[in-house]
Amino acid sequence: PLDCSVLYLRYNSGRHVSENGRELARLLEVLVAQWPSPLREIDLIGHSMGGLLCCRAVPVTTRRAGPWSGAVCCAA
Repeated sequence: PLDCSVLYLRYNSGRHVSENGRELARLLEVLVAQWPSPLREIDLIGHSMGGLLCCRAVPVTTRRAGPWSGAVCCAA
């Protein structure tokens, strides 16, 4: 078994991808701030529109150097 936690996210498919990407970046910042122990890595896995959201969230955070930007691994 893997030593990891799996979290699922639902999003509003009626909103623009860029809006959902910014919201995902914000939610990940909150997650990192409230997680009970330091996070070593965050793997974002998305299918179709979810993959686009992951790709949108990463640039939003790296431009601002968010608290999770160094831990993220995103492949689309």
